[in-house]
Amino acid sequence: MSLEITPEDFYKNATAKQERVFCFHAIMTTSTGIWLADNPLLFSLPLLLFQIVVVFIFTRISHSILRRLSIPIVISQIIAGILLGPSCMGRIKPIERILFSPRSWEQLNTISLLSFMLFLFLIGLKTDLSMIPKAGRKAFAIAICTSFFPFAIIVLTGFLLKSSIPLRFKQRFLITNLASSWSMTSYTVVSCVLADLNLLTSKLGRLAMSATLITEFTNLFITAVIGSYLLGSKGDSALMGVTSMAAFLGFMAFLVFVARPLTILAIRKTTPEGGMLDEACFVGVILLAFVCGFVSELIGYHATMGPFMLGLMLPGGAPLGVTMVEKLERLVVGGGGMDGFVLLFDDWGFGEVCRWGGAVLLLQDADEGLSCHWVDDD
Repeated sequence: MSLEITPEDFYKNATAKQERVFCFHAIMTTSTGIWLADNPLLFSLPLLLFQIVVVFIFTRISHSILRRLSIPIVISQIIAGILLGPSCMGRIKPIERILFSPRSWEQLNTISLLSFMLFLFLIGLKTDLSMIPKAGRKAFAIAICTSFFPFAIIVLTGFLLKSSIPLRFKQRFLITNLASSWSMTSYTVVSCVLADLNLLTSKLGRLAMSATLITEFTNLFITAVIGSYLLGSKGDSALMGVTSMAAFLGFMAFLVFVARPLTILAIRKTTPEGGMLDEACFVGVILLAFVCGFVSELIGYHATMGPFMLGLMLPGGAPLGVTMVEKLERLVVGGGGMDGFVLLFDDWGFGEVCRWGGAVLLLQDADEGLSCHWVDDD
């Protein structure tokens, strides 16, 4: 049975806060096919598969042209998102209504987020934390100059211009979020760029990696402290903020003193020396990464924080790191990994920049995307 969706079927304004509520007719997962007069693109699974194929084709075509200019695949993903967005193909109403309709957002975003969780887990797994104790004064100085000073300048500017900022953005801690995003140099981005330039093992590469790791950890803990303070000041008592900080520290302690030792113990008992990771351990580690993502969402952080921190804590050599990279990297990078970056820019039209705050939010989206979604390409 075909399901025809019109704008009146799913959109209305609701509540005093003017929140948007999307309501849809019940959507089945699979169709009975075109022979029984069904449109497969009105059903969840065929539409999801079609979206993944379209995104993959547009990205690969863009990259096949741009790679000759030594342009990384992340730029191809941005261009694919713009081409599929409201500035280009989105202007064609049938394509906009079918390909990226609001009823398909959640399922495609979920698949993309799961892929990025595993991708960041692999990035953390390939990271050598011993670089931090070995970092010299230059690494600490670079970390301070590239994180603390920009954060302070952005917060000070926001304070001076607070009378010009709409109330709804003040209530959502816009300035704090922007300062946190813009003052952070993403370790994921730096590591992938250095790998692409074959500079990971150079003196400059080690210095950059050390400084970025210091910035990453410092930013994480500062964000946790500020978030807990704001949460406590917003609530009825300071207990909420204290509980939030305790949950964050407890999660970090769990990764260091429980997850890491148990994983190493399980690998030693089930994996022969010099062999690949046992299948049960492989599945168990992936499950643990998803559990960490769930816990990080539970305590108020992004779902990608948990898997990334877990990857940092686990040993990245053989057999764990080798097995995980060999079995997962191509899947999460070439499969669902590129969808998220394309979707990041698929939502934006060039006309958005002309609106109040549109340029700021676009830059924030781009910054978060580059921080989380940069992928390497062989």
